[in-house]
Amino acid sequence: MQDILFDFSGMLAKAIGDEHGVTADELKVVEKLVTQANIQVSEARKAGKLHFLELPYDGELIDELEAFREEMKWVKTFVVLGIGGSALGAIALHHSFAHLPAMGNGVSFHCFDNVDPEELAAFFHTVDLSTTLFNVVSKSGSTMETAAGFLYTRQELKKRFGADYTRHLVFTTSQTTGLLKDVGSSEHIRLFIHPDDVGGRFSILSIVGLFPAVFLGLDARALLTGAARMDERCQLLFVANPAAQFAALQYASYALKQKNVVVMMPYSYRLKRWPEWFKQLWGESLGKRDDRQGKEVRVGQTPTESLGTTDQHSQIQLFNFGPRDKNIVFLEVEEFSCDLTISDVPESVPELGYLKGTSFAQLMAAEEQGTRTALRENQVETSRIVFPVLDENVVGQFIYLMEYAAALSGELYDINAFDQPGVELGKDYAYALLGRSGYEHLKDRLQDA
Repeated sequence: MQDILFDFSGMLAKAIGDEHGVTADELKVVEKLVTQANIQVSEARKAGKLHFLELPYDGELIDELEAFREEMKWVKTFVVLGIGGSALGAIALHHSFAHLPAMGNGVSFHCFDNVDPEELAAFFHTVDLSTTLFNVVSKSGSTMETAAGFLYTRQELKKRFGADYTRHLVFTTSQTTGLLKDVGSSEHIRLFIHPDDVGGRFSILSIVGLFPAVFLGLDARALLTGAARMDERCQLLFVANPAAQFAALQYASYALKQKNVVVMMPYSYRLKRWPEWFKQLWGESLGKRDDRQGKEVRVGQTPTESLGTTDQHSQIQLFNFGPRDKNIVFLEVEEFSCDLTISDVPESVPELGYLKGTSFAQLMAAEEQGTRTALRENQVETSRIVFPVLDENVVGQFIYLMEYAAALSGELYDINAFDQPGVELGKDYAYALLGRSGYEHLKDRLQDA
């Protein structure tokens, strides 16, 4: 098994100077802090409070999903109706592996994680509903966007298939509570259970991510094996623990060097959607007003994304010469699954002769290294997450690394990394605008907005 690598040398003072880089003494401080944080995470895990850390060991779930996939061989289009953690992981997994010839055994993938009427209308106008399966994903079943997508889908399926419409639906929802559970039971729609104690942004290795992974032909067992391998490394000392290193260096960047923005920049088209998943994980977990004692602290980095080499021509100017409020996390692939070589250059353009005999993998590597070196010379913090290859095993390692680092970071900031109280008020106002019972008292506050 090849291990993922985290290289944070570009964040250190010896690379970019004491003002913007983490000094040796500062590194010792954050190493001590994250070591204590890991003890606290381990204690919470032993107490059964961090179920998402145990997901790599649920192989029986894959057996169940593979059996269901065999029943559904008629499906040619697989659709996820979900939002946030119920969608972002599936989107990223599909994007990473959709290039494979055997991907999904001919099954196409769509995800609707918004309420844009034009997008949904265009899909229903062109899709063959007779070979389409909709996976509605919501733990509560009351998520407004998912509920709306489901209700519209349900009415269109009923128009087309009558009582047989349920054949085209499957729910991923809570076993104990929730509106989807009630609808599924009353209308005899197949249910898969979303663990009640796993939050959406930590759910990619649960049924939420594994269902689409299995259905689309990914090696879901390798995803879990890779995650379990990273779990082993997360129990090691700081020097060999990528999650502890990532959490500690991001904390130092924010708390000691005032870098409020973390930019994830993959140099691989197949990794393009992972920063979107990371944005929710990092932003929703760590962006908190209050600490655990109820004191207002307002902490959290702003996660955003850039794509190499594309955004070298749009954002690198800002990163190099703009505000020094960022650190850049490069996602790098050592060995691509294929490569292309330029063998012929017109003699009329000798200026391009340097490209003759060059492969596209070499181009990508040179662009990444050149960009990273320029940022370093401009005293911008950089780090690298290196994928030796881009397969399910290594992607599983990456997922677990980020999730574990988020849990550690919650301890470093002394905040609850597993709630999202800042999300609810906007939802409540939307409910008031739409006339949902129980939210009438908010209408007066909306008049001035």
